Amino acid sequence: MCTNFVNQVVIILLITPKNVNYDAIQNRYNVTQKMKLIFPIYSLRTFYLRPLQNSDIFCIEIDLTSNFFLLENFKSSKPIGYSGSKFSSGVELFCQINSAEVSIYYFQLLNFPTLNSISTFMLMKNKKINLYLTLFLVIQILFIQIVSNTPEFIERYYANGIYPIISSFFRIIFGWIPFSVGDILIFYFFYIALRFIYFLFRTKFKNLRFRCLQITAFCSVVYFCFYLFWGLNYYRQPLSKSLDLEQSGYTTKQLLSLSRRMISELNAIHLTITKNDSVKIVVPYSQKEMYSIATNGYDDLSKNYPQFSYSFRSVKSSLMSLLQSYNGTSGYMNPITGEAQVNRFIPKTGYPTTTCHEMAHQIGFAAENEANFIGFLAAIHNEDTYFKYAGYRMATRYLIFEIYKRDKKQYKEILQTIHKGVLADFEESATFWESYKNPFEPILKKGYHAYLKANKQDKGIQSYNYVVDLLICYFEKKL
Repeated sequence: MCTNFVNQVVIILLITPKNVNYDAIQNRYNVTQKMKLIFPIYSLRTFYLRPLQNSDIFCIEIDLTSNFFLLENFKSSKPIGYSGSKFSSGVELFCQINSAEVSIYYFQLLNFPTLNSISTFMLMKNKKINLYLTLFLVIQILFIQIVSNTPEFIERYYANGIYPIISSFFRIIFGWIPFSVGDILIFYFFYIALRFIYFLFRTKFKNLRFRCLQITAFCSVVYFCFYLFWGLNYYRQPLSKSLDLEQSGYTTKQLLSLSRRMISELNAIHLTITKNDSVKIVVPYSQKEMYSIATNGYDDLSKNYPQFSYSFRSVKSSLMSLLQSYNGTSGYMNPITGEAQVNRFIPKTGYPTTTCHEMAHQIGFAAENEANFIGFLAAIHNEDTYFKYAGYRMATRYLIFEIYKRDKKQYKEILQTIHKGVLADFEESATFWESYKNPFEPILKKGYHAYLKANKQDKGIQSYNYVVDLLICYFEKKL
């Protein structure tokens, strides 16, 4: 079956009009009718083959894999079927008639190598690439382990060096697109993963070693993009150092003092908006309007803190909002596309701070407590009253939660000082998250917890709550 050929051909498939001039195609590319054809195939799937109307040329719709199959008798009076047949590669090929109107363009290759040579060359080429990428993954992991212990280097050359250029580039490229490109990438990767698993079982785990190399090669590319495009920010210097804040723990007295101050600000803004301490706030803005307003807070904040400068907005409602609701997240920042994604289902009173939080990630602050803190500052520095309300609302919730963990009696007492309208807002938010409770949420959160710990967030998912330490240090310094 695998003999030397002089005039072998490669075909290229194109969708063409039904009344295509096949004779012109044949004359142009000097194709002989009885020529044997070689089809490069790079991934296993159903193989379709049928004759085109009023033509001896067969219509073939095929995907590519690392194997080559030789098909003889291209010119035939009926469709060639290979259902269940096995070729020398040991891979099953399934065939059926396809109703689509597909034609072929093809060209002639002279003095092409033998079939075995072609197959071996392509397979070895793919294996080498995958092997090199796998080895590169090991090198990358070792490199990250080394640079993760050099925060000064990361701060100078990455966080304040190449990262602002990278992040601005991606926000310019994707910011104008009205939908989330990052979400579509995630959907596509999920589809590829399911398809990959399906074919593993479909082929009964044949060529498993090669398939494993494909997985590690893919992981190598993703790993590289993740840390180059954003992930190295996990290893930069703590925000407290750049703001000259001394984090040495805080007392319950300090916690109560700041809580009363935040509640006082929150109540005042709430009353300004509603004119009634028992009425819950209703945010009048659309989601897109809030994305636009959020940049104003960063503009004002950057006057005193240039490191918080934000430009080229790229904030969008997530296409995966329902999934985010079920896994208990308000938003996320896609590290590959640099887009800030906000869960469009969350209560609107929390929208401003969630938006500002994800924007903090975009400008290079990966730690969750730091993003919370910067999001708070951006919200209260915004001229918009609803953003100020959201900022003090978020701070109050974190503060009183810490009081609850330390002294439940004090918690009950301080809760009574909050306006009923604000408490109704808190209750609405709690009800929202409670409605999406499900058995898988704890599992997903454990996975995210492990991810954070792997990236130097020692407290894992609890690191969100450590914004309280930054809040107390910040306001103690201002007094």
